[in-house]
Amino acid sequence: MGSTILLLSPLTKGCGNLSTIQRISSHLESAGHSCILRDPDTISDSNRIQEIASQLNIQMVLALHAYKAGRHLRGTSLPFILIFGGTDINIYAREPEKLKVMTEVVFHAKGLIAFGQSLLDAARALWPSLDTNKCFEIKQAVVTNPSAFSITDYLRQNAGVEIPSDVNPKVFLFVGGIRPVKDPLYLVKHFSVLHRRRKYVFFVILGSMADESYNDEFMAGITGLPGVVYLPGLSLEDTHGAIKGSFALVNSSRSEGMAVAILEAMDLGVPVLVRDIPGNRSIVKDGVNGFVFASPEEFIQKSEVLLDEPTVGAMLVSHSTEYISEHHNVVDERTRYIEITSTALGLSQSRN
Repeated sequence: MGSTILLLSPLTKGCGNLSTIQRISSHLESAGHSCILRDPDTISDSNRIQEIASQLNIQMVLALHAYKAGRHLRGTSLPFILIFGGTDINIYAREPEKLKVMTEVVFHAKGLIAFGQSLLDAARALWPSLDTNKCFEIKQAVVTNPSAFSITDYLRQNAGVEIPSDVNPKVFLFVGGIRPVKDPLYLVKHFSVLHRRRKYVFFVILGSMADESYNDEFMAGITGLPGVVYLPGLSLEDTHGAIKGSFALVNSSRSEGMAVAILEAMDLGVPVLVRDIPGNRSIVKDGVNGFVFASPEEFIQKSEVLLDEPTVGAMLVSHSTEYISEHHNVVDERTRYIEITSTALGLSQSRN
């Protein structure tokens, strides 16, 4: 008989955390567990976790993000597994008070999961005395289900310029929640210059507002820039449709654990251009299964290679689809989460 598990994760529409935790939930439910999803921002304190656990007969918590979700697990008697999100280790750990909170929860967790080895290494550097037996790398799996949404049709209606019917615009697509860590403004001025030279090349930023305090800065940063278009968040299927119809997927984040959108683009046969950060380098090998850039100028240079040399894009896509098939398998991911969860539940029950 399965257990009832609380999955605690940011649930912002259009963000990678949502699709990740929904996929993990489906894995656990396939093993007979019942899963309840909650966004940590809707929970006032750790006492509320205990109330939810009592009301819903929760046996365990699986928390995504060591600070955002983990802060509610201090002092809980519930067994829990912690999944590092990326920004928790790479950004939040720089703040002493947040690091103190995360330190408390990581040492009480029954298991610690990272999507990539680089993130696991960073966690071990922060906490050298971590029990390595409870540290696991589980690469993100990828599942795509694109709708018939047409990003080029959207552009014809919303780009602010007339695109002839016989012209196929080239869309460089940014996908992610609109917040500072995703750095959606990093490339826009340089890309607008590229658009002036190549009239039917566009930079589309797709994502919902994930940080209202950043809204004004973001909108001011894209207003009046030719070739730069903002598309508010879509459903997951429409987002996949937009990726599939784009010329390239762009990631300009300052920090990533493992960006789901990059994996989705690879799975859908779309070239990827990603910023040079550890989380991205764990997926993309420059010039092999995508392009890595360290500056806006390098991004433009590699974008023009893709535009001018179609065989380069085809080669990158061929290697990236092979990489996804080999390293980001759904069956493998399901097996690992079920095993680790079962072990944590078994340890807890044997001590009660």
